[in-house]
Amino acid sequence: MKVAVENAGPCRKQIKVEFTAEEIQKEYDESLAVYAQHGKVKGFRPGKAPVDLIRRTYDKQILE
Repeated sequence: MKVAVENAGPCRKQIKVEFTAEEIQKEYDESLAVYAQHGKVKGFRPGKAPVDLIRRTYDKQILE
């Protein structure tokens, strides 16, 4: 992760943050694991639903 702070005026700062694809994928996988463990999918016990089904069901929440 790269963080850069720039002066944008006398009382303003501009912060730029860059993430690598690996960092984003790691966070996505961790969030997916949490949803896979605790998410509720009809027809499956908690923690037993296939990862692809969890991904399709909770994709918007995981990306947030």
